[in-house]
Amino acid sequence: MENFVGHYMVPLFFIIGTLAILFLASKFLSQKNSVLRNFGIGLALYGAAFAIWSVAVIAKPNNLDAITTIGVIPFAAAHWFYLLAGTEKLKASSKSLVMMLG
Repeated sequence: MENFVGHYMVPLFFIIGTLAILFLASKFLSQKNSVLRNFGIGLALYGAAFAIWSVAVIAKPNNLDAITTIGVIPFAAAHWFYLLAGTEKLKASSKSLVMMLG
């Protein structure tokens, strides 16, 4: 049973998770509202990070640290777009402060 989970279920989880996140991102990206589009960009970057981590889980490379670190880059960049979406209605001075601290 453990062999089945390790070989099939864990990679399947990552593949389904990637597809689900990217599907949701496409729904938000198709909106005209800038808040929803910024949120969609953040979700798409999460999907990219999850896809990179999926490759790491499926391929089982020798240098797992490098691929995991590469996946952190879009994951961290997504937070910038979440901040943009969350601060859309703030005044310019407050928004720039939040963006600098965020």
